[in-house]
Amino acid sequence: MAARSELESLDSSWYEYRKSALDDAIQNVIDEYEIQDRTDFPRRKTILHLLYRLKQFGNKHYEYFLRGFAEQELQETPKMPVSRALDIILRQLSFDLEVIWRSAIQRHVKDAVYQETLAQADALAHQALEFALDRQLLEPTPENDKWTVLTYLQKAATIRVIPYANVALIGVPISTLREKRDYLAIPHEVGHVVYWRRMLKSNKEYPRAVNRAYLQKPSSKDALDTWQEEIFADVFGAMVAGPVLALDFQEIEFGHEWNAFLTNDDEHPTPARRPLLYTYVLEQRGEHEIAVKLRKRWLALLQQRQKHAEGQGLLHSETSGSSTTNPDTAIPPIPSVTPESQPEAVLAQALKEAESGVLDDLFKNKIDAALALIPPGPKSDWSGDDFVAQLERLNENPNGSYPYVAYNRFVRELPKLSDENELDPIDVPFNLWKAWIEQQGFFSSAAGIAVQTNGKIPPGTGSDLRQPPNGTWVQVLHATGWTSDGPSESKWP
Repeated sequence: MAARSELESLDSSWYEYRKSALDDAIQNVIDEYEIQDRTDFPRRKTILHLLYRLKQFGNKHYEYFLRGFAEQELQETPKMPVSRALDIILRQLSFDLEVIWRSAIQRHVKDAVYQETLAQADALAHQALEFALDRQLLEPTPENDKWTVLTYLQKAATIRVIPYANVALIGVPISTLREKRDYLAIPHEVGHVVYWRRMLKSNKEYPRAVNRAYLQKPSSKDALDTWQEEIFADVFGAMVAGPVLALDFQEIEFGHEWNAFLTNDDEHPTPARRPLLYTYVLEQRGEHEIAVKLRKRWLALLQQRQKHAEGQGLLHSETSGSSTTNPDTAIPPIPSVTPESQPEAVLAQALKEAESGVLDDLFKNKIDAALALIPPGPKSDWSGDDFVAQLERLNENPNGSYPYVAYNRFVRELPKLSDENELDPIDVPFNLWKAWIEQQGFFSSAAGIAVQTNGKIPPGTGSDLRQPPNGTWVQVLHATGWTSDGPSESKWP
């Protein structure tokens, strides 16, 4: 007698009702916005394009797992219960619907500032997207090679990477209604889209998601592996926006409370060292003068914070490696600061790197690997012509106000998106999900169908998300970066 599947022991009606509610909600929004004469508004075509595709792709995605578990074609695992797999899909669908719907509702707001802010955000996001497209970095869906962006306002910057449409869905802070500096989150977020949907024409050995071809396979010896995606997004953002983003990240990272400032969160580079990634990238762009000025500014801020921490008893001066004396003798050489390092060691390393401009090999190699994935091309810079002069005045007083003019350069005279930047609402092939599966190569012969166990597709683990296709269903479930986190759960930056 065959063993019962976990699906048989679940209350399937619960999932059926939830999926049915989502189907109804998506269709209701489509019905609301389909009639152009009644509901014409900015970005309507792209919004409908997303809704149609979300509905069709989502149905096939859900059906694949529901049928696969019911017919025991997908091997079950206690590490990823069937209930959790189905819940992830429902979350993916519901969060995408929320974001797309929100972007439509916000474009109905009559306030002119709202509309101007969204138009500027769209234009800036498209600039960052064009940087990638000009370098042939982004792979489209199988039947459509056109890309666009869609932004919306929320509490913090975030990105939703989606597999079913060539759209960068970017949340920008609602503060951009008044503070245009916060637009600078956009290039970093576009970097996440490139990370997951980068085109790799010349490398048939790996699938097209950049994380699977970024470096060698993850290793327990590589302490910074969990920073990989954020490092790539940082590097991409720095290449798009230039020095102004490096300055902005100094402000952001300096604002962390003490423990977070020196602690690894298993996702982002440690705040005390992260701005040094930006100055390193500027050096590689040939902007040595600006990089040195920004690095010296960060060094002064680190020393200020060190002194304050010592005064509060949070650090001991004899162990924190003060760079105000002789840094070469104050602390021993540190080959690489790992996520488990003590705060004193992290600060000491940040001080040495800020003073010397030399990053430890592990950090540097990760940055170099990301840079190597971005082909050369015309330089992109959102900084403004007088950025260096303003930075010099700022360096005279590191705690002084930021150069507001420099932060406004990139929002002036922006061309708004035209109809050419919209996607066709009815451009939805019937076999969208199947074509996507074939394009990604999840179950091609090269993906290792031979690893199936007793005719079943094995689940795989989280580490498989960073591997070439290997025939595991966890890779399909997470759909090259299709996050199940909600739009309010962002940890950016």
